[in-house]
Parts: sequence; C-alpha cells; structure tokens
Amino acid sequence: MPRLDRTGPNGQGPKTGRGLGACANTNRGWRCPGCGFQSPSLDDQEKILEQELAAVREAKRSLKNQQSE
Repeated sequence: MPRLDRTGPNGQGPKTGRGLGACANTNRGWRCPGCGFQSPSLDDQEKILEQELAAVREAKRSLKNQQSE
C-alpha cells in the first residue's frame, strides 16, 4: 500500500495485492514482543496461496478484457 491510502498496489482498491500489507487478514507468521513466533499451518499456507493464485488469474482476465476493447 504505497501511500497508506488503502488503494492497493496499483490503485485498484484494498486487498488487490499479495496480502502482505496491513489490510491482510491472514495468519502469516510475525514477531511481536511477548507473543513469540507464530507460523501458519500447511493448510493455512495452501489457502493463502490459492487466494493469491485466484487474484493473479483475475488480474490476467482483467488485462485480457482491457486489451480486447
């Protein structure tokens, strides 16, 4: 989120990037004082990757539609 304005990486709206920013609601591992290290399970990782793949496929479809217009 480049300008911290919740517009996503290319101004396409929130949750249109890779899910690494503050808008993401995932169980990715992180470190914080007092909570130790947490890492997602393989099932969680699979779900995250499937969501990211779906977003990439949607972006490809959108680009193809824009090019055909």
